[in-house]
Amino acid sequence: MKPLRVEVESRLQTAASWWKWLLFLRRSLMVAIAFMIAILLIGLMTSAGWMPSLGMLVLLCSVALGGGLLAWAVVAVSTADSMPERSQMASAVEQSYVPLLDRLNTLVFIHDNREDDLSPYADAIEKQAVNVLQAAPDQCPFRRHRIRTLSAILIGLVVLNGFFY
Repeated sequence: MKPLRVEVESRLQTAASWWKWLLFLRRSLMVAIAFMIAILLIGLMTSAGWMPSLGMLVLLCSVALGGGLLAWAVVAVSTADSMPERSQMASAVEQSYVPLLDRLNTLVFIHDNREDDLSPYADAIEKQAVNVLQAAPDQCPFRRHRIRTLSAILIGLVVLNGFFY
């Protein structure tokens, strides 16, 4: 079975790239939120008189910073290592541009399952998909509401920390 055309494959690769960046951003925001909560808790412990010494305060701040950096490094490595499924990318591109209907999912299914008896249909579907993709805007096929929500939470925690300290 011949490979998918450049237009189809590049759109799937672009979607995979968006997926990775959004995953990295979402996970990074979660690490930053956890770090901000830890700093706020350290401040609350200090103001409540539960911090026995300056050494303990420095130790807790160092652990929070080191843990945050380590967690972010794990996020970076795990995100770089992860790869989305082609069917997931095809579905995301189709949902972001309705005129594609189910063409990309069908093509990916045929190519991934090596359905040689469906090859004549695949050529026709691929030509239709290419024609539709040429008119499609090149945009992020994923919703970004989680990123916005996490960003708002992080901004709120930064402001809260700023007022507290």
